[in-house]
Amino acid sequence: GEIARVTTGVERADTLLPTYDIPRIDLLKIDVEGMEVDVLEGFEGLLSDPNRAPRCIQFEYGETYLPFHRTLGDIYALLEPHGYVIGRLYPHSVDFKPYEPRDDHFRMGNCVAVKKDDGLVDALRSR
Repeated sequence: GEIARVTTGVERADTLLPTYDIPRIDLLKIDVEGMEVDVLEGFEGLLSDPNRAPRCIQFEYGETYLPFHRTLGDIYALLEPHGYVIGRLYPHSVDFKPYEPRDDHFRMGNCVAVKKDDGLVDALRSR
């Protein structure tokens, strides 16, 4: 089969969301095969606004980060200053925990980030 090349534009969420009159995102699901940090950087302005920051962010982490020289530590460095706690998603809970370099094992899985003062943290936390 032939390979088709498609060219498209890229726009930051900071500027795009207001044009659609979206006041706040409750759940932001990101699945962009290793470009998660770049997508989150496009939300930087919203992340710093407590009234507009996404309540919950779900994103993939794993070997897809390697070609882009990204790490889970990059996600923590971006989200923690905005008041998020981050953890790996399991079938019945999220293991929220501080970042440790050994967490960068590049095994595929999903992670969740939630504002640390949100009651959703306790509802999702591993027991």
